[in-house]
Amino acid sequence: MREESQHKRQTAAALSGAQSRYAMFLIVAIPAIGIPAVLLTRVAAWLYRPELFEGTLPSISKTAAFAPGAWIFMIGMSAVALCVVLAWPIGHMLNRWDIARASAGRPVALLLAVMSLMGTLLGICAGLALGALAIITLEVSDPTHVMLSKIFFGTKVTAILLNAALGLWIGRYANAGERPVSALERRGRMWISVTTVILAVFFLVLFIVKDDDLGVPTMVVRWLYVGTENVLCFLLLAYSLTYVPTIKRWGTVHDRQGS
Repeated sequence: MREESQHKRQTAAALSGAQSRYAMFLIVAIPAIGIPAVLLTRVAAWLYRPELFEGTLPSISKTAAFAPGAWIFMIGMSAVALCVVLAWPIGHMLNRWDIARASAGRPVALLLAVMSLMGTLLGICAGLALGALAIITLEVSDPTHVMLSKIFFGTKVTAILLNAALGLWIGRYANAGERPVSALERRGRMWISVTTVILAVFFLVLFIVKDDDLGVPTMVVRWLYVGTENVLCFLLLAYSLTYVPTIKRWGTVHDRQGS
């Protein structure tokens, strides 16, 4: 009987190990594929459509509107979108695991679970919008592409904010003898979230006024607009890496249970 119980624990640990490797692959793949895809799309536009850079600086969407950059963007972002859609439910599972360890028996656990679920649903929406963006370029439909861009940025930023707030709440309600989310992990998510929100607001302002006469050189506004867009995009893609410590903790706990 004891051997059977030990075998079940080892089997569960093996499955959890496979799941943690799968989760780690997804969250690393998002920035590892997405960021080079954005950069390569811009390089392709500079090499094959140099007229896009004459007297201006094209946005990410503009460089992704023409071949061969459009193919790079479509393939890369389609893969990223799939990883995003698959990764957010895993993030929800990890959040629920932290919630159970940090606030078991407390009424706040339900609120934390709802926050995690809302963030997950918004994250999945962001992934679906990104997948559509990869196919519907500015050349296919300008209004649709702009609308999808707004949906992607809005849902992704909100999902990140919810997850950062969730991490702070989990740390606050952690058991005295065990803090499931480290201070570095919580603060890392929060600082990335705060930076992302500030950049998102700044980007929105630039998006509204970029074609107005602001009394400054047009190229300065354009450089700020495109630069902010790229940094914000990279931050949104890299946010998944903040879950690396959580996955490591999760895998370590299950390995111990299996031994």
